Amino acid sequence: MGYVTAEQFADAKENANELLMQKYLNKNTFREKIFRLRINEETFNDITTVKISCISISDIDFSEYGHRLIANIQNGF
Repeated sequence: MGYVTAEQFADAKENANELLMQKYLNKNTFREKIFRLRINEETFNDITTVKISCISISDIDFSEYGHRLIANIQNGF
């Protein structure tokens, strides 16, 4: 997340350093990112829960994304 490790963010959160946490979060506000997520659905006692874990966050490579879109259009999706 903006070249901040999970450990750095966790330290800021554990130490209640609100200014540092806001600095980390504001770096990525209104920026497009690619999120790789893992989603698990579990049912226990007829109650279904969904758990979502973030595997990675990366910047968008607009050049590669454009080439992929063109290929999808040419192949008819």
